[in-house]
Amino acid sequence: MMETVAYYNGKISEVADMMVPLTDRGMLFGDGIYEATMAQHQTIFALAEHLVRFKQNLAAVMITPTWTDETLTNLLYDLLSRVDNESYMVYWQATRGTGPRQHHFPTNAKPNLMVMITPMSMSRERQTRAYQVRSELDVRSGLADIKTINLLPNVLAAQRAQAEGVDETIFYRLDANHQEIVTEGSKTNVHFIKAGQLITAPLDQRILPGIAREHLLTVAQRLGISVVERYFTITELKQADEVFITSSTLMAGRVQQIDHEPVGYQDEQHFKQLQTQLLAEWEAETN
Repeated sequence: MMETVAYYNGKISEVADMMVPLTDRGMLFGDGIYEATMAQHQTIFALAEHLVRFKQNLAAVMITPTWTDETLTNLLYDLLSRVDNESYMVYWQATRGTGPRQHHFPTNAKPNLMVMITPMSMSRERQTRAYQVRSELDVRSGLADIKTINLLPNVLAAQRAQAEGVDETIFYRLDANHQEIVTEGSKTNVHFIKAGQLITAPLDQRILPGIAREHLLTVAQRLGISVVERYFTITELKQADEVFITSSTLMAGRVQQIDHEPVGYQDEQHFKQLQTQLLAEWEAETN
């Protein structure tokens, strides 16, 4: 068995041993799309939804896959079978291909497919601890709804969060009235609870349609919790009863501070209902 697994166009190795050509468009331009989710007990969580988004994002950036959903599913499970720990992050990406460094698409290029499987736990500590976040102006492109590997603004925001000793950066954009309108986190979607309602930003080109976000809305409706998809400000977030972040590798993290100011922790009942149901879905699918 292997400790980690890497795959690149048919080659398989440990992650540390895999080599990628310098002329891969992902290396040169960030010209590619990726997906990531968790696996436990040899089962990949919400794989069907991730494959749908992956295909939609490939189409959005005009990359034509040379594989089917079935062959990609079989590949991911074959690679996962080569490791034997309990839980892993499963990451895969496709780039436009390999060719000369020119901005327009290379002629007859075929996409490069890469997979990386590394140990990662959906631990109880990650679910129960308090999260601290910071906010900053969102300077990303208008393609934030596409899961592109071109993540430099997110990387810089995540680094600034680490330098400040907090967990995440929440992005905002300024509207015509100079109000700070929340979009999402550098690696999460952002939500809040106020007066028993779940509030989340609407899907548009400014936020990624997160798979965990999708599950959250379904769970809320099942629990009878009202869901409102609308724009909201940093000020509203700081005045919310509960604030939390979601992702496929976290599910639901309860936020305790924004910009070093205490927030939320006033409606544990609704938050815990949502978090418990999300984790129950995860456990039911991966056990």
